[in-house]
Amino acid sequence: MRALLSSLYTGHGTSTQEGMAWGYRMLSPKWQGKWGSPDLPLSYADTPRKIAVIMTDGENNPGQAGDDFTRDTSNEMLLETCALMKAHDITIYSIAFDMGNSLTKLYQSCASKPEYHYDAQSNAALVGAFQAIGTEINKGNLRLIY
Repeated sequence: MRALLSSLYTGHGTSTQEGMAWGYRMLSPKWQGKWGSPDLPLSYADTPRKIAVIMTDGENNPGQAGDDFTRDTSNEMLLETCALMKAHDITIYSIAFDMGNSLTKLYQSCASKPEYHYDAQSNAALVGAFQAIGTEINKGNLRLIY
């Protein structure tokens, strides 16, 4: 397994639209049975709530990752996935790390509520954002899927 992981190429740049699409796949029952358990992900009716946390430390740069579309297209794709997830009552939290508030509007639009977005300008603020999210989601039943 280590050899396989070592052989993977991570590329360069940021592609949160792709990460969010895979996050949706991890939570959507359309993908049930694809992740090792025939029962997961649970249906929307069989789980009290589903939660996604997206964090970025950079603007989307699809060209650096080998994609042939623009940053605007990448951002639109991200927001489309966020809208689809929210339409299925998946709660989304977002964090922009050390971005000087330049991504606030985009990631507030992705989050389920504007207050579910955090602009963390330091390591301490990042830890604080994750603590705040953890406190909020711990108010109910929690199952972590990785």
